[in-house]
Amino acid sequence: MLALGAIAGWAYPTMSGATGLVTLPTAEVVPQGVVDIAVDYQDNVGEAIEMYDTEDVQIMPIRATIGVAESLEVWGGYTLVKVEDWDDAKLWNVGGKYQIMSEAAGDDVSVAVGGSFGKFDNDIEVDVTNAFLVASKDISTSVAPNQPIGATAHLGVIWIDLEDTDIDESLTEPFIGLEIFGEKGASLVVEYRFKDDSLDDSAPFSAALRYPIGESPLMIQVGTTNAAFAGIGADDNEFFVGLCYTLGEPAAMGSGGGHSWGY
Repeated sequence: MLALGAIAGWAYPTMSGATGLVTLPTAEVVPQGVVDIAVDYQDNVGEAIEMYDTEDVQIMPIRATIGVAESLEVWGGYTLVKVEDWDDAKLWNVGGKYQIMSEAAGDDVSVAVGGSFGKFDNDIEVDVTNAFLVASKDISTSVAPNQPIGATAHLGVIWIDLEDTDIDESLTEPFIGLEIFGEKGASLVVEYRFKDDSLDDSAPFSAALRYPIGESPLMIQVGTTNAAFAGIGADDNEFFVGLCYTLGEPAAMGSGGGHSWGY
């Protein structure tokens, strides 16, 4: 039995809000009584939003994910889109995820279902809806005595629908992901979704490094993605940076638990 508690990673919201990788969810949920608040920033993402004829586009996803009950989280997100010589646009969404099975509770694998609804507002309003099913499995191993490597693999399928008076496009594609955990809560996350020919320019791919800042409830992430906007794959990956702040204490820990941010 590996002693992986010391190298477990923190939870971090995706760009849209669900606990997960960079743009794709995992089967993990925020514990009841905990709130994750995250802000990220990415520049030069004009090709991800084809209505703009410039690459000088910055996006700033802001989201809060709340553990409202055992095995259930909800979130709200607001993405500001700033474009050179255009009015600012915005994308908001709300959603939820329910964990059906949990390895922590003794199941062989963790499984969750969820979805969200939002609107992209920029002169026209586009409804953005998604739903997903995802399974996560602990695949931790040990390379040598007393040298465990914590890792979790993820496999899922996601449906994304974009709709307004002129647009009615959707995709349903599988995705995979991997988290590798280092010491002191650091982690490397990688994700890949298969390309949809109607909506994606390229298959969405993301990778990020996450690292807690000392003993504080703050975590920083630095990475690259081509799917920060609504999960749709653009031609090129661009770098992003972000911060996540964790509030509260898991209900099961009570007042005698450890760090409120170290779940």
